[in-house]
Amino acid sequence: SAKAKIKEALSLRPERGVQWDAGTTFHPSDRFHVEAAYFESRVLDQILLLQNSQRTVKAQNLESAWVRGVESSLFAALEWNALRAEWNANVTWQEAKDVGRSRTYRGKALPNLPEREGFLSTRLVHGRWELEWSAAARSPCYRDRYNTQTKKSPASHVHDFALERRILGQALRLRAEVRNLGDVRAEDVDGFPLPGRSYLMEATCTWH
Repeated sequence: SAKAKIKEALSLRPERGVQWDAGTTFHPSDRFHVEAAYFESRVLDQILLLQNSQRTVKAQNLESAWVRGVESSLFAALEWNALRAEWNANVTWQEAKDVGRSRTYRGKALPNLPEREGFLSTRLVHGRWELEWSAAARSPCYRDRYNTQTKKSPASHVHDFALERRILGQALRLRAEVRNLGDVRAEDVDGFPLPGRSYLMEATCTWH
């Protein structure tokens, strides 16, 4: 019930901790740039969604959590006559550990946080047509604090596809999308599967 959810939220302790990061950028032109950053955080009473029953989750405080990792991104663009191609890529590696005093959970990986995640997209623009393909991937991760093998989500990769057409200059845009093209069945939180294949149609009208 709503009252139970409010009571649950009020019972949580606020997170406290220290987080820092350092990064670098190489940006020689508007058509190419690379970024990379290292991040680290130590959080007390970190709040995570953890399985409470077979198909429900509950927000709970952990005693102490430590997360570190590296995030990098790349953008590149090329043009041939009237055709423009753009590529975007993002890759994240992280190590997320429970560092509380509990002998049961200390040193275990934090639930629902994959060690590796990546995103890649390609965009082609020709005149009034625009074509885009993207893919998101993540490595296996545990869904429980004890890191039980039967509670380990497998690696997954999801592909999206979109086609767009501009009409009347920039005044009208028609867009068709297919998300999760391969109809991949995956869960990012225990008991809550991500949507399967879905189709979207969109029309956007702009005037000044």
